[in-house]
Amino acid sequence: MATVSLPIASLGAEDPAAGPARALATAVTTGGQPTSTSLATCAQELQTQSDSAEGALHSLIRTHQQTIVGQVTTGHALAASSAAIDNSFLSVERQFDILDNAHPTSLSPLVDTAVLRQSCRHEAAVANVTTSSLTLIKQQYDGLVNLEDAMWAGHGADEAFLVQLEQIPSQNAGIDTAVVTAIRNRYDLLRTMASEQLSNAWRAAISVSEGTSEGGPRIQVANQVELSTPRLSRLTPSSKPSSTKADRVQTYSVPQLFTALTRLGALPPLLRDLQARLIRTIVHSLVDGEASHAGRTQSSSSDTLQLNANPHQQPIDVVNNLKDVLLFIANQVYPAPSSEPETLIQQQFMSDIREESFHYVLDHLLLPAMPTSTSRLSAWADLVRQSAEWEDQLAKGTNSASVLGSFLATDAGERWILERQRILLRQGRRLVYEGWAAWTWKDVEVKEVDPATADLSAADAKATEPNMGDDDGWGFDEDEQQLPTKESSAVGADDSEENDGWDFDDESSTVSQPVVPKKPVKEARRLGKKVGSKPAPPAEGRLSDVEQHQVAKPRPRAISPLPSATKDIAAVSISSPSTYRISTICDEVLAMAADLGKDIESFSDLKLDYPSFASSSTRLAGQLAEILDFIRATTPIAHAAHLKSTPSATLQLGNDFTYIADGLRESQQAVSSAAFGEVSERFKAAGTTLFLSCAEDQISHVSTLLKGVNSLVGTADEAVFSNARAAVQQLIEFVEMLAKQVENVIEPPRYFQFLGLVIEAACATLLDDVLAMDDITEVESTRIGLLLAQIESLEHLFKSHSDDVSSIPTFVPDWLKLCYVNELLGANLVDITYLFENGSLVDFSPSELGKLIRALFADSEKRTKLLDKVEFAA
Repeated sequence: MATVSLPIASLGAEDPAAGPARALATAVTTGGQPTSTSLATCAQELQTQSDSAEGALHSLIRTHQQTIVGQVTTGHALAASSAAIDNSFLSVERQFDILDNAHPTSLSPLVDTAVLRQSCRHEAAVANVTTSSLTLIKQQYDGLVNLEDAMWAGHGADEAFLVQLEQIPSQNAGIDTAVVTAIRNRYDLLRTMASEQLSNAWRAAISVSEGTSEGGPRIQVANQVELSTPRLSRLTPSSKPSSTKADRVQTYSVPQLFTALTRLGALPPLLRDLQARLIRTIVHSLVDGEASHAGRTQSSSSDTLQLNANPHQQPIDVVNNLKDVLLFIANQVYPAPSSEPETLIQQQFMSDIREESFHYVLDHLLLPAMPTSTSRLSAWADLVRQSAEWEDQLAKGTNSASVLGSFLATDAGERWILERQRILLRQGRRLVYEGWAAWTWKDVEVKEVDPATADLSAADAKATEPNMGDDDGWGFDEDEQQLPTKESSAVGADDSEENDGWDFDDESSTVSQPVVPKKPVKEARRLGKKVGSKPAPPAEGRLSDVEQHQVAKPRPRAISPLPSATKDIAAVSISSPSTYRISTICDEVLAMAADLGKDIESFSDLKLDYPSFASSSTRLAGQLAEILDFIRATTPIAHAAHLKSTPSATLQLGNDFTYIADGLRESQQAVSSAAFGEVSERFKAAGTTLFLSCAEDQISHVSTLLKGVNSLVGTADEAVFSNARAAVQQLIEFVEMLAKQVENVIEPPRYFQFLGLVIEAACATLLDDVLAMDDITEVESTRIGLLLAQIESLEHLFKSHSDDVSSIPTFVPDWLKLCYVNELLGANLVDITYLFENGSLVDFSPSELGKLIRALFADSEKRTKLLDKVEFAA
């Protein structure tokens, strides 16, 4: 029991030699007289120490309360247990053998005799068990000695040796005495030594050696082999006086070694090692072309399969040689045993080595030899089929699956498609990242379009072009439109002053036959040359029919500066054959596409009756589209930086795509595949997209330059006008430099169209700025006219080499409008009235023309009449 010690010393003062009590005691013992003060102080001190001790005691009790209660409870429990033990002992003592209560003189001899008899029986049983155990131990010891004798004599593969080696564990089952444990340990060691001895003999019997200078790799199987003496010393003395060499000579065949190793459980790791050496040394050398089958050599002592170097053998010869090697392994290295368990092991070994060998053949011989073109695909499939038949012959009688047969039935077509895709993708990447990176070019002539094809294309374009039937306001097709003239409109009309000019709505009015009017002036000239020859204007408040037609149907300006991709380009007079620039890599792309087309066409003629090739024809067409789409989509991205900084490169790439589209369309005529037509359309659309995106980039730069004109506001100020003139000059220089860069890149019609898009953006911006002004002073009118005259200097860029006529109105829709605005800025009301009445201002809407007149001229009677005419027409 645990005890609790109380700190008695703590009940007094901290120092026992000090304090009032000790001082009082010292005074009494030395004969002194205590005073009332000392007595009171001592009493008080004692009371204080008593209270402190009581508090400390209570604290200790509270701290060790659980321990005290436990010790008390344990004491009570021990007392109760002791009483119960005493009672039980007395009860047992009273119930003891009845013979203890009998008379001792009559029963004592009988009891002694019974006890002695029982003791003798026990001793006899112990003696019998001991004798039996010693006899068994002696037998097992003799068995160990015999096993060692047989092992050291080289008889470790005998049937008797193996049987005796298997019996020792069963005899000692469930016995764990020291002697039996020692015997079991010695048996385990002996079994290990026997396995090692047989394994060494097995390795000596089956030799797989690397190639040497004298010959290639070889497999040598000994007919008979002796077991070597164990490398450890004997564990027990020999039972024989001596053993002669003749007693130890015993040879075994390879099948006997396999049987012995199987019974000892030592064969699986040896077979795995043999399989690895055969695959690494023989199969790899054979398949990799380092050696070929030379022949088999037999002698009285061994059977040898020798391989010699032959790097020029064909794949079919390699597979045939492999078949001979596997047959040699099945018949000589590990022949089929007689017992069923060993047969299963042999079949599994041959199945494993056969599957691994043909997997290696597939990965390192057949797949590398697989052609990507269809011309040699049939021969390759025959090679795989013949190899699969040989594999099936080797696997006959087993349940193992054929590696090559399964590949030909399920995976060959897919692997062929994937290999083609890998090679095509690598070729496509080379074309994109290396071929186009050089940007080497050549000039090609624009091909003559077949009239039938041209008519069909024109019809398709007309069918798809929106608002094709609407009047475009240019008057180029007015020969086909029968518009009434002023003279004809007056026939049958009422001459009274009440005529409001709307007689064409009167059902009773007579409509005369229309005649072809004169062409309106489509070239802006100095108006002073026209005033003297102009005819008399019509009566006030009435417009001629020509004016009504032109004003009622103004030509709206498109919001986007880019035309539709299907819009026709007007014919331009070219003196020499039209050429454009393409990258030389385009011919290689078309050659690759032509080869793919030939493969698609020739694949249908192949008779590949294998399920894995069932969908290959469709996949081939898909590959053609995939690789060409890869080139089309990747090239602009791969060279984005160069294209962004070089407009000529962007236009050249657009030419490349258009050229490829034309070549693919021609290839489609030679190869009946819809893939060519679909990809051709995508290339053509990509070429147009590049053309327009390049134009958009230049238009964006034009917009940036035109920010310097400050929307033509405040040009009366000299500083503002100087900045605007500098901005326009930069614009002129930029357009001229751009023209030099792209002039020889694209053919003249597209060249003019490209420049037209850029200049049209500038014209549209300047027109919007002019027409948005509410008031234009005389100074501003003059200076704005000077700025517009600078823009008009770009007209020379659209002159062909054959004549001096500029085609800029054809490609810049707002060009004439810009020229007329420039003329209107310096014209008077008479000039403007003349132009309006002759239909020369057809490009202006009534609201635009009215606003411009109000901005240019102050309020007057002439301005009011002209505005009335414009508003009346509207």
